[in-house]
Amino acid sequence: MSVVFDIGGTNIRLGVISCQKQLKYFKQVKTPKTLKRFKKEISELLKPANIQKELKVKKYLGVSLAGWIDEKNNKVISSPNIPYLKNIYLKEIFPWEKDVNIYLENDANAAALAESQFGKGKNCNNFVFLTIGTGIGAGIIINRRLYKGLGLAGEIGHTQIVFNGEKCNCGNYGCLETLSSGRVLDKYYIKLLKSNPKAKAEGIFDLAQQGNKKAIEIVFRFISGLGVSIFNLIYLLHPDLIVLGGGLFLSNKRYILPVLKKYVNLKLRSSLYKKTKIVPTSLGERASLIGASLLKAKK
Repeated sequence: MSVVFDIGGTNIRLGVISCQKQLKYFKQVKTPKTLKRFKKEISELLKPANIQKELKVKKYLGVSLAGWIDEKNNKVISSPNIPYLKNIYLKEIFPWEKDVNIYLENDANAAALAESQFGKGKNCNNFVFLTIGTGIGAGIIINRRLYKGLGLAGEIGHTQIVFNGEKCNCGNYGCLETLSSGRVLDKYYIKLLKSNPKAKAEGIFDLAQQGNKKAIEIVFRFISGLGVSIFNLIYLLHPDLIVLGGGLFLSNKRYILPVLKKYVNLKLRSSLYKKTKIVPTSLGERASLIGASLLKAKK
């Protein structure tokens, strides 16, 4: 059994993963707005006796986190959608777990690791796992190994899609996340309703299906941003698969997947490029949690 965290811009999820990579325990809370509250939530999630028992026996804690990480030093460099997690070491977040070995990885990379061993990437040499949630990330597998370049490869959500576009949480302008992330869809959906500040992005797809012109325009922007990015990935890497996951995508797969595949297919100019398949993850929202359980072996 392995105790693991998946920390994202919307939710913190704790799981216990069995040796067979089954999810044996799961709890989820909303990601707090302050570091103080964040640390308290982490502490509370780790309190149950069964969690403490597993930590004492295995002395392992895997952490998948949406952001730029320094894996070697167990440090979060920056997390654009969790702004208080900047230049912070894991020992500051888990100071009480002195006898536990803590392993850190970017969430998209963790998901790609899981998919390569237990999902649709199992029989592939090369694929890209795209997480589409509050933010957007990519885990890249080349020759069956996770590719990280000098350390931060895969940050597709912060590649520029629109020249002089809207400002992104990362500080740059026109990033993919300013078009196609859950954070941006939430913002547009709230504006569209002109009320209900707690409205969530998923509802905009329903409105588009009902023929709401503004919702259709917003969804088209969302699909276009993702489509252009996937098109670019296929031309750049020509992988076996583009695997799609993340909470926003999985909640709205029936809307997003067919339109996205059609959009990309229309742009590809060679039948050879069309051999790359665009598929949903078979691991659901467990992908990053399962990946977090594999980090010790990756070392």
